[in-house]
Amino acid sequence: MDLVVRLRLREGDAYFVVHVEHEAHSSADFPPRMFRYFSRLWDRYGLPVYPIAVLSFPGKKLRPQRYWLDFHDLRVLEFRYRTVQLNQLDWRAFVGSHNPVATALMARMKIRKADRPRVKLQCLRLLVTLRLDRRRSGLIAHFVHSYLRLNQDEVRIYREALELTPMGERQEIMQYTNEWIEQGLAEGLRRGLAMFLKLQYGERALELIQRLHSLDLSGLEKLQQQLESGVELEQLVPSVQEGRR
Repeated sequence: MDLVVRLRLREGDAYFVVHVEHEAHSSADFPPRMFRYFSRLWDRYGLPVYPIAVLSFPGKKLRPQRYWLDFHDLRVLEFRYRTVQLNQLDWRAFVGSHNPVATALMARMKIRKADRPRVKLQCLRLLVTLRLDRRRSGLIAHFVHSYLRLNQDEVRIYREALELTPMGERQEIMQYTNEWIEQGLAEGLRRGLAMFLKLQYGERALELIQRLHSLDLSGLEKLQQQLESGVELEQLVPSVQEGRR
């Protein structure tokens, strides 16, 4: 499970569990998987569970928010969960947000093609104003960089828009993007990859996790692409050794 938190009502002593699951790729087995997670949490903690699915993959089709089992004339089970489908949300609604997570997720929301350069600049402007530490900023910047890549024409529009921003803010953004962002991206990605490898492979990945510190940003991104494509752990090690050379 991606995130499980035990919370208490603001007024009262009742506890409950919130389960948040992120899905970056469309998968037919996701609804039954959400139910399996729910049942395990219920069995382990005996508390009410509020399940939330955050979907960041592309596609305009609305995704299911329930899972059911039928047996002849009897519906044995009907399980529901909350879905946050990012490409159904308008990025403009989050421009004034001071939430770092919203700043990152804007890159996967509903964006007109003509607005892509503007959204990327807006994400970076918000990131500068949040004044987060380098690691957190690196994680957010990497998300924006990965999911909102601009082509040459869009880069030109982005730079023209950047020139119109106030001087002080523009200098901070330029310094951030030119000198500081790559280090933050690498560190944020390194932490994210280490966490993923540890959760996915356990002690088998310890050697690979230690080698992450010797990879630059391009090597880390290559490793991330391999993980997303489903490459086995044993096949990742030679690639990391190659990246070190």
